Amino acid sequence: MNRFWADFRYAVRSLSREPGFTAVAALTLALGIGTTTAMFSAAHAVLWRPLPFAQPDRLVEIWETNPLMHWTDAPVAPANFADWQRRNKLLSGIAAYNGQSIKADAGFDVFLTGSGEPQRLKATAVTGNLFRVLGSSARLGRTFTDDETFAGKSRVAVLSDALWQSAFGGDPNIVGKNISLNGRNFAVVA
Repeated sequence: MNRFWADFRYAVRSLSREPGFTAVAALTLALGIGTTTAMFSAAHAVLWRPLPFAQPDRLVEIWETNPLMHWTDAPVAPANFADWQRRNKLLSGIAAYNGQSIKADAGFDVFLTGSGEPQRLKATAVTGNLFRVLGSSARLGRTFTDDETFAGKSRVAVLSDALWQSAFGGDPNIVGKNISLNGRNFAVVA
């Protein structure tokens, strides 16, 4: 222990003689520790923390590959999705979404108007059973129904919590009201 304290005193004396070197060394250590902490925090949030769904270890994503067209990780064609859903005997449920990509920005652009300044938002079109397949429910209201999957049926929207708070001030009375997305009215169901 005496040797440790002698070495420690020597290190402190040496560093106090060279304040410039000491500052650079301390800054380098601080940046290294900060960068490492940030990287592990991001890895934990993205890779190690389970998804916020019921049984996240049982979720899979399916996409199509077409070697003749040189497509890899292509979205599933609607007819193929309907066929897979009809013939499914293995999976507990199959749902689809459109407007998300692992290679690009998430969602497609829509514009919310009629509620203050127009806002550009990211939206995703989903099948009516998506929330059931994910084991998720709405905080307020309801999620989509199977009848609302197809074009021509009633236009409904589920708001993200962030949009509900920012654009509508967390007003619970927004459920059941219409909002305008790209000039078309959508009834808010959740």
